[in-house]
Amino acid sequence: MLKKDIKVIKKVIELERESGHILYDLDDYEGDLVLMAEELGLETIENEDGYTVIKNEKDRKRVEEVYNYYLENR
Repeated sequence: MLKKDIKVIKKVIELERESGHILYDLDDYEGDLVLMAEELGLETIENEDGYTVIKNEKDRKRVEEVYNYYLENR
């Protein structure tokens, strides 16, 4: 996980606390990962089934780490 990822997540958590709204579904893991990837500025694509997915597998692992950090600190 990169330092800039932590900054993004801290901003998301702060925004959630200020607004009183959760930005992620928490029941839709794949959807939350895509939203997180977009927050981090990573590339997403639409697959052949019409679902938006993270383009690069290495980026997916990074997003999973960041999402877990978000869950632990929210």
